[in-house]
Amino acid sequence: MAWHARFAPSAASRWLHCPGSTANMESYEDESDEYASEGTAMHSLLQHCLEAGLDPIEQHVMGESYCNVRITLDMAEAVEKVVKGVREFLEREPYELSLEERVYAPEIHEDCSGTLDIRLWSERKRHLKIIDFKGGAGIEVRAKDNEQLIIYADACITELELMGCDVERVDLIISQPRHRAHEYVFDIWETDVETIKSWRKRFTKAIKDGKTLKAGKWCRLCPKSGNCHVQDAYVGEVMPHDLHGEDDYPVLIASRTPEQLAEILDRQEAVTHWFAACFKHAFDMAKLGQEIPGWEIVDISKHRVFLDKDAAEKELHARFGDVIYEEREMRSPAQLEKIKGARGIVAEHTYKPVGGQTLRRIK
Repeated sequence: MAWHARFAPSAASRWLHCPGSTANMESYEDESDEYASEGTAMHSLLQHCLEAGLDPIEQHVMGESYCNVRITLDMAEAVEKVVKGVREFLEREPYELSLEERVYAPEIHEDCSGTLDIRLWSERKRHLKIIDFKGGAGIEVRAKDNEQLIIYADACITELELMGCDVERVDLIISQPRHRAHEYVFDIWETDVETIKSWRKRFTKAIKDGKTLKAGKWCRLCPKSGNCHVQDAYVGEVMPHDLHGEDDYPVLIASRTPEQLAEILDRQEAVTHWFAACFKHAFDMAKLGQEIPGWEIVDISKHRVFLDKDAAEKELHARFGDVIYEEREMRSPAQLEKIKGARGIVAEHTYKPVGGQTLRRIK
């Protein structure tokens, strides 16, 4: 299990907004899941490709595994976008490249440190770039006012200044290529040293507080989510308590003002995560034999697979001929772009259709 500082930058959104959470969760351990393992594998692939000049797609084709996780085409395509983007930065300016670097932010707290994904530093231009790669597609992450990136930048600025370097420009960058909202490879927030350092007071104030508990979207970063009285109260404020049946839902929702609806939408992420934590706890209890009234454990159905594909193919082909095979189908635009010289042709013959509309918080 990876070691995390008490005030880790990756959890800064939690301990900044809920100062008491650090002490409140000291007896809890982070539980790794398949998504975390996949993310670790993608980060390892990214580092290896940038260090060794490799191509992520080739690593997938070769059936390579990283951190005991087999690299899928989807994972490789996401990493490839980041690799290309970083290499383009290096082509335009001979930045000093640092990967998976442990950095420390003593100006915030002696136990505030973390491992940043990519650092680019140009002494000639006095330009610092911090890139954080997010392999997930579920929760959108943005660069502007990103607490994790700000602490990484603060730590790098402190180190560079101790070395006698003068930092003028700072770019904080999030790369989340698998998220549908990220049309571009990099979401960039161009800022400066003064702005980065101005956040120190907010961080140190929260650390000094160390007691206040406050629920919000940052609850998803807390292992105690679903087992916190403050979070329960927060969820309860937007949940109707006077329902007599399903028919009451439209009336209750329609009676809310736009301001009340906005508050509910702002809490959506925290409420959704709270429900997920409740489901997981109920599932764990059921697996231990505890009855959950009205619920039962069932097997999740998957697509059928052949016991012996070669034997099945031989018998089916002998009887039905080539009809058992699918017709040839053209690759997707993203896959075709991997063919040398095909990018321009693909661009001419493709477009991005609108998949409907939704409501999204104003950036």
